[in-house]
Amino acid sequence: MEASDILLLLRILESEGIACCVIGVIALNYYNVPRVIYDLEICVPEADLSRAQKVFSSKHGPLETAEGEENYNSYTEYKRGFPRYRHISAESCFHVILFSDTFCHLAPLQKNVIPSKEYQQGAEYSRELMDLVPVSLIPKLRLPRLAPLFEACCRKYCETREDMSAIAAEQLVDGMNLDEDWCRKNMSPARLEELNFALKLVAAKKSRISAFTHNIVTDFIATSEEAERLLRVPGRG
Repeated sequence: MEASDILLLLRILESEGIACCVIGVIALNYYNVPRVIYDLEICVPEADLSRAQKVFSSKHGPLETAEGEENYNSYTEYKRGFPRYRHISAESCFHVILFSDTFCHLAPLQKNVIPSKEYQQGAEYSRELMDLVPVSLIPKLRLPRLAPLFEACCRKYCETREDMSAIAAEQLVDGMNLDEDWCRKNMSPARLEELNFALKLVAAKKSRISAFTHNIVTDFIATSEEAERLLRVPGRG
C-alpha cells in the first residue's frame, strides 16, 4: 500500500461530495501504535455509505469488488457486512473496506476529523506512520481526532465486549501516553462505564511495559522526551 493509493481513493470520494476519514490500523499508526497494515479502512457518513459504495464499484475506478474473500475470525468479525474492494496496482495489492460513521461511533464525521488548521508548522508525527506516508502528505489523509477515536473504541468494547476494540483502546493509551486528566477532559462524564474502562487502561500503563525493552514511559514510548514530542501530534487534544 502506498500513500498515493490512499490519497487517490480519498480524492475520488471527495470529488463526489462524500466526506471521508481513514480509520483502522492507519489511524492507530498515526497515534503511535505499532501495527502492521493489511487493509485500508475508510469511514463515511451513514447517509452516504450507499453512494460511496456505488462510486467505488464504478468500472472507471481503481477498485473491484471483493465480496466473499474474507475468512472472518475474532479479529476481523467487525468487518462483516460492509462493502469490501480489492485494489491492485503494479506496486501493491490490498483490500479496502467502507464503514459508516454511526457504526464507528464517529458521527457526525465532519466534526470528528482533524481540521486542517491543526497541521501547523512545528507539528510532530509518529514514526509509525512516517514509514508509510511522507510528512508533507499526512495532512491530506483525513484522520480522526484522538478523543472521538479513543472514546469510540471504549464505547464499542463496553457495548459488545469486542476484543479488537479493547486492544485498540489499550494501544492508544500506550501510544499517546494518555493519563487520567486527559480522559476526564476529553471523555463524556455521562458515559461512566466507558470512562471507568479508560481509567482502568490508564492505571495499568506501567504494568504493560515489556521486560524486553528499556522503555520507561509506556510499552510504546521509550523516553520522556519522546512522550513530550508526541504532545504536539495534531488531533491529540
